[in-house]
Amino acid sequence: MTWTGTKNEAMQKYPEATLSIDDFSGAGTYSGSIILADEKQGYDGKASNPLELTILVKDHWWWPAGMIFVSVLIAFAVKRYLGVQRLVWNMRLEEASIGKEYQEAERKFGAATAGKQYGKYSIRNDLEVQRQAVLALISKVEKAWGITSVDENQDYKDASALLLKLHHQLMAWGDFGDELVKLADALNSVLNSGHMNLSTASEVAAAEKLLAGTPINMAQIDGLSKEVLQATQNLNGLLEVQTGATGPTLAKAMFGFGLKAVHPHSKSSPKVTDERRASFLARAIREGDIAIAIFAIIIAELIGLNTKYLGFKAFGTVKDYVDLFVWGAGTKATLDIVTVLLDRVSSSLYRQLPRSIS
Repeated sequence: MTWTGTKNEAMQKYPEATLSIDDFSGAGTYSGSIILADEKQGYDGKASNPLELTILVKDHWWWPAGMIFVSVLIAFAVKRYLGVQRLVWNMRLEEASIGKEYQEAERKFGAATAGKQYGKYSIRNDLEVQRQAVLALISKVEKAWGITSVDENQDYKDASALLLKLHHQLMAWGDFGDELVKLADALNSVLNSGHMNLSTASEVAAAEKLLAGTPINMAQIDGLSKEVLQATQNLNGLLEVQTGATGPTLAKAMFGFGLKAVHPHSKSSPKVTDERRASFLARAIREGDIAIAIFAIIIAELIGLNTKYLGFKAFGTVKDYVDLFVWGAGTKATLDIVTVLLDRVSSSLYRQLPRSIS
């Protein structure tokens, strides 16, 4: 601390000087006393009191503002990363549920085909192969450390599509046993009709081939199911020609369906609609996350600077920056928690709304 620029005492009653202070140890508040003259006698013969001086040292405003901005961005990046990891965990949970779905589908298939030759149909081996393929894709997503979103990750899309396909195929497998039973009943009706010439018909040979159970790939379920249904209808038509019975009436009485070839699993697949909806939801979530991050930056900047920087406040220590970092990240985390709670409440209310009956 030095005094400089002392003015000529002859020109004024009291002399003036400039106080220069350099080399502060850091940001903070510095206080002290300055004695300008003898405390008892003073400059003009009167007692002189010490001058109390307080100096406030703080960094430029853009440093704390930048810290808040960076903290919110880091919180946003962490949330996106955790979002990826959470989706991967959910996908692993979904893959694990495939085992339970298979057990239920196998129970239905086994109950319908117990003790029959066509009960030897099996998807166990191929299902294990498909599940390993899903797990391999999930592992690739987990190892992609640099991603913060799965929106454009092809491995995640492939795993999702494969899981969706497995769910569909297992549902079809549970119904496949009943379809084989109907085919077997149709074949027995033809062979026991008393018309010997029917036993050599090509429709009979096709049905017998379909009823010879063997391990298959899961991708074959839909195709085989269509063939079984068509073969059943062919046998029904063959018997109709020989007996002169009313085709639709006989079919409904024996098998519970008409002659129109409509397969329960051959309806328009909801895959396109599901993908469009998933894409829309992913975009909405992404845009919502960005909006929340921008809002968090604005709120954290205004409140954080007002609380920690603006006004007669020192700023610049490591603790000051840590406080602002926690402030910014905490603001973002709080908004995320509030958003999740609002989403859950709105979803709960939506589920409780009465559904219109068309």
